[in-house]
Amino acid sequence: MRQRQYYSANINGLKVANLDPLRFEHVTLRKNVMYYQGLFGRMITVENGNPTNTLEEATDWLTGHAKRHPDINLLKKEGPVPYLDTSTLHSIDVTEEEAKKLELKRKQNRKRS
Repeated sequence: MRQRQYYSANINGLKVANLDPLRFEHVTLRKNVMYYQGLFGRMITVENGNPTNTLEEATDWLTGHAKRHPDINLLKKEGPVPYLDTSTLHSIDVTEEEAKKLELKRKQNRKRS
């Protein structure tokens, strides 16, 4: 069986900084989160088996949300929209034993879903 490649990257958050003109603020939410690449190229977190938004997806969602709810005070109170920081994405080496444990964890996560 071919060993899967693992990656590490930060998860950043995108928040509305200003409405006119629309500007965003980027914050680091979590560092060195472990990922693997899914069947269609999507990066999936090892810890829970969920994909993380791309910056483009987070921007699109937050732009639409800001247009529907143009109250800067409310928007600033909301939590940031998480996205994968691709500038920090890099491959990591794992031992064969670690890879087996991670594969088992992924299978357990799939059964719970």
